Amino acid sequence: MGAHLPKAREPWRTNLEALTALLSEKNNQGRMFKAEVLRELGEFEAATKLLSEVKAPGLAGAVRRLKALCDRRDVWVRRLESGEPGQQPGD
Repeated sequence: MGAHLPKAREPWRTNLEALTALLSEKNNQGRMFKAEVLRELGEFEAATKLLSEVKAPGLAGAVRRLKALCDRRDVWVRRLESGEPGQQPGD
């Protein structure tokens, strides 16, 4: 019949892609947040590389869990439990 129109991009994907451009990689929290967004976009290698640059001992458990989700190619939003009792995430 007529020409096929390109499928519209999913709004959530467009929003996450725009968010990655706004997120800073200058501190551990920014790298963690950006890595999570990249993972949800299916950019597992980029997310894993960014997670490798997080050097805060208090975030080591969260980094391991996010890397494991990348290894499983999991793009779903997942709850990450906090680290050891009394630990504060940060730089």
